[in-house]
Amino acid sequence: MLFSAAAVLLLLAQAPVHAQEIWFGPRTPDYGSGVPVRDWDLLFHPNPEWNQLAGQIQVFLGAIGFYLITPDDQLQNIAANAASHHIALAMELGALAQRPDEPCDRQEGYSSTAFVQRFAQKLVRLGVRLQIVRLDGPLWFGHYQACKLPIPEIAARVAETLRPVLEAFPDLEIGDVEGVQPLSQFPDWQANYVEFKRDVERAMSRRLVFMHVDIDWREPDWPTAIAAAARLAHANGEKFGVIYNSDDLATTDEAWVAEAKNHFDELETRYGLIPEQTVFHTWSEHPTHVFPETSPGAHSYLVAQYRLPRTRINVVRTAVGVRGRLTQVSGPPVPVPGARIEIDVLGDDPSKPPPIRSVTGIVPPGARFADLGLRMNAECWCSGANDVVFGPLTYRETAGGSAHYEYRYAAPPRPPAGVTETPMQVANLPLEHLRVPSTANFGFNSPAFAVTPGARFEFQVPLASLNGEGLFGTAAVIWLDDKRHGFKRAIIHVGNDVTPIAATVTDASGSFGEALPDNTHWRQRPLLLHDAGSPALRAAYAAPP
Repeated sequence: MLFSAAAVLLLLAQAPVHAQEIWFGPRTPDYGSGVPVRDWDLLFHPNPEWNQLAGQIQVFLGAIGFYLITPDDQLQNIAANAASHHIALAMELGALAQRPDEPCDRQEGYSSTAFVQRFAQKLVRLGVRLQIVRLDGPLWFGHYQACKLPIPEIAARVAETLRPVLEAFPDLEIGDVEGVQPLSQFPDWQANYVEFKRDVERAMSRRLVFMHVDIDWREPDWPTAIAAAARLAHANGEKFGVIYNSDDLATTDEAWVAEAKNHFDELETRYGLIPEQTVFHTWSEHPTHVFPETSPGAHSYLVAQYRLPRTRINVVRTAVGVRGRLTQVSGPPVPVPGARIEIDVLGDDPSKPPPIRSVTGIVPPGARFADLGLRMNAECWCSGANDVVFGPLTYRETAGGSAHYEYRYAAPPRPPAGVTETPMQVANLPLEHLRVPSTANFGFNSPAFAVTPGARFEFQVPLASLNGEGLFGTAAVIWLDDKRHGFKRAIIHVGNDVTPIAATVTDASGSFGEALPDNTHWRQRPLLLHDAGSPALRAAYAAPP
């Protein structure tokens, strides 16, 4: 289940006060997309933009493809420039050695040993010093995915892949990145990680010195997953790092950067977790610009914003509302006067119609049919306490086709074990209220209906999360081929909805107090406070218990 803010803070009492390293992994020319990398040529060259960024980062992260396709003279210049700014060169590597007779290993996390050998030989020939290697999810891709390799076999394959790199760079630092949300759905994952780390270190005669986490920020269990991974890494003597990014659902550079910024502001202020290694890395189509750091659509903007002094909101509930103080915490607490504090309630109001959630796109070429579905604690690598209200699911083709289908879910006489289903109606809209605890799962599909390949579509569902934790699951259009086999989905995620109920301004001492209107039901619902920050200070969140 998702922990409260206070519980996560308690879990992270041993977290460091400041990030020690900034890692930067922008889009590079090896990225296989039609969207160009617009200002790559400004990296690693003496210019104001690069000089500013270079002084703020400690590690440059590239994929193995970047090092292989970059021309020799350019790679040598990059290495020399990085060294002059004391920036370490890091590489992410699928470290599980492939086998010629194993089709299951043709996926992320695996590499050909010949491919890695060629990479090592190129760097040695050019005199380029690689300092860090990050393994790309060997536990997840090796043990829990298609090949389901035993952990000793994973360790042997990692050692085999890394052998030429370690021979070329004997002082190399090695760490790991894992997707902890899917891993955390397996009760044995932490014990298996400890075994994996021990076996890999023995096989390489080298320690794993850091663990990074790759987070699906749209799944509401991310605070719990990050907290568990941080505790595990620190218990194993590893530095802990978080990849701050967005995903392919962000359709502009500005949206991608804003979402990534919100992630580090909320994790580090509301939940109190500050990683030792902060990683700004993208493998999406955005952002397409690295510079300038003053632009809210540039990747380097995140570094500049992250380097601002941190702030903290200390807040308590009172008989009539909230009382608190905003301070700068990079050093001795300093009051922040004149700051606007937004006060929201978390979760949707059950007395009002649910928000209309939607996703649009193009019907895939291979689709002939579709069905509409809803999942909770299933098919999402997530689990938590769901308290949701939803209405009819509607599919409509808006251009290039005419299909239109609406599905109204009818609860069975006996709901699944642990699930509570209650029909209700708000503003003449028929709805279902479902409570699905973290120990249960729920799901349904509509009957299949015909769709038009290539048509533009819209999928909508009225859907509210009442408990302030979001939907642990998805609503989806499931595309079916001519044999009615599912092959792709268009997905709606639901995060923590917030309803603004008040705002206040801090006084000269950074303090504030606000009476909250009773008609917002704030006494029965969780609160979230937010200061948007300023050009000189970081933003801050707080959720009083």
